[in-house]
Amino acid sequence: MNNIEEYKISLTQEQSVELFKNTLNKFEIRGEGLCLLKIAIKNVLSEREADKKRIKELEEENKKYTIKLTDEEYRRVIEIAQEDIKKQFEQKVKDVLIEIREEYDKAQEQFDIIWDKKSKDNHDRYKLQELSAMQQELGFILGKLELLEEK
Repeated sequence: MNNIEEYKISLTQEQSVELFKNTLNKFEIRGEGLCLLKIAIKNVLSEREADKKRIKELEEENKKYTIKLTDEEYRRVIEIAQEDIKKQFEQKVKDVLIEIREEYDKAQEQFDIIWDKKSKDNHDRYKLQELSAMQQELGFILGKLELLEEK
């Protein structure tokens, strides 16, 4: 008996009972030992039956949550999911565009205030350069996002 799994699969219930009886006789298990062994076997078998019953219950429960779709229904579900993802992405792009436009407008207002002062202060000149560079970057990003939004 090298491959136990092979024997487990190939034995019928009747063959298993007969093999069990022969094994009991071979080891001469009698009296109280035989009763204890029978009780242990009954317990194991009842647990096995309870497990089988639970497995069937779980399989039935699982069937309730299993959705069977035709190919067309599956494609439609995928299309709806893709459309939803696209809408969410578009909304995020719009939100970012609004944020960048607001930042651009703030930078423009600050630029205009400093420019109108016609200050010759180095700090103000530096601030103008900084705001100008920021406006260029924001303008570039706005342009790219607006192209993306159009697509």
